[in-house]
Amino acid sequence: MLSLHPRASSRLWDRTTALVRPLRVRELRTLWLAQLASELGDWASRIALAVLVFDRTHSALATGLVTTASLLPYALVGPLTAAIADRRPRRQVMVAADLLRGAVFLALAIPGVPTPVLLVGALAAGLATPPFEAARSAMRSELVVDDAAYGAYNALAVMTGQVAVALGYLFGGGMILLLGTRGTLGLNGASFLVSALLVSRLKVSQPAIGLKTRLGRQLSDGARTLFGDRSLRLCVILGVTASVAGTVPEALGAAFEHSSPTRAALLLAAAPVALILVSALIPVTGDDRRLLRVASVVLAGGGAIAIGAFLLASSFGFALLAWGSSGTTFAVIVAAGPVVRRRLPAEGRAVAFGMLQSATLAGCCLAGLAGGALADLVGVRNACIGGCTLAVATGLGLLFALTAGSRAGAGAGPGLATVGGTGVGMAPVRTASPVPTAAAATALAGPR
Repeated sequence: MLSLHPRASSRLWDRTTALVRPLRVRELRTLWLAQLASELGDWASRIALAVLVFDRTHSALATGLVTTASLLPYALVGPLTAAIADRRPRRQVMVAADLLRGAVFLALAIPGVPTPVLLVGALAAGLATPPFEAARSAMRSELVVDDAAYGAYNALAVMTGQVAVALGYLFGGGMILLLGTRGTLGLNGASFLVSALLVSRLKVSQPAIGLKTRLGRQLSDGARTLFGDRSLRLCVILGVTASVAGTVPEALGAAFEHSSPTRAALLLAAAPVALILVSALIPVTGDDRRLLRVASVVLAGGGAIAIGAFLLASSFGFALLAWGSSGTTFAVIVAAGPVVRRRLPAEGRAVAFGMLQSATLAGCCLAGLAGGALADLVGVRNACIGGCTLAVATGLGLLFALTAGSRAGAGAGPGLATVGGTGVGMAPVRTASPVPTAAAATALAGPR
């Protein structure tokens, strides 16, 4: 009988305890339950829409449009709508967004809705997602008082999201067999209503921020904060590349196993399961350079394993490994999340979070569209390999640049290094204040 070494068992217990410790706070626990409720139904509905569209059109491109339509608002108006989360109370924004998405998916569950309307509905629901996610990310940063606790809760949120993805896909595959695609869409609508109820119970005394600031100035300040910081720029690169590598297989899973919704659901569930396991092992403390190096290794390693498995994907077992490995690239946000949190100022944080999420999900949007088009030309497997190749090249490039920057900065003093004008240098960072005030967070600048 296999057993863990006592030291390994102790470390695993300590890690698990650290991850769940933030749930002792009532507000964080409620926020976590709301996330679980809405995301579980959301991912179940995504496979339902993908199966429904592919059954009607028999086109990988049209199936990829399901993912594209739900993420397109991030690319088009993500920062603009995310700005609402800094101009209105966070809780109010989140409840309104949940109610809108719930109403849309309940409407899509009505029999006879044509395929173009399904895609428009996914687009309409997606418009409410950027302000919701920006408000939740900002609220999470404000509720957690130190970097270690934030790193733990951020990892827990990522893992919870992936549990919801895995269970959502498996639940969605089962519900399609039991209730059909329409019934699954209706359940998703109900899950958003449950989330709205939970969020409405949050007791957060957060006034509107920046109501006297013009929207254009608010957006330009957020962009300057996000893209004017070298560490945050690297986080954007990591997030966008991971999105491409992970989204191409996600968008094409139903097309790869189009003859079996259950096998398609298993493929899509493999990615979040693998991501959960990897996320539990990734360190969430340390300086910016260390965490960004970890994220680069995760990106390159996950992509490389996925490429090898895709080449052998004629076996369903290797297909599961391929989809799972490609999903681990999303774990870059576990390592990069604490970097983002401590380098973003509290004032206007939701706008900056919204821009970062928009950049990342714009990668998802383009990957869903380009991956579907490429799959129609060269096949699903080769399209997935193309996305993972980008992950390997980017991860290795960033790892080399960060390592070279560390060596170049060794004589320049702690926390400061530049790499021959490449923009990979790290600005000096001071220890964060226990409470993330605007002044303290501004001092950190040189993040989900």
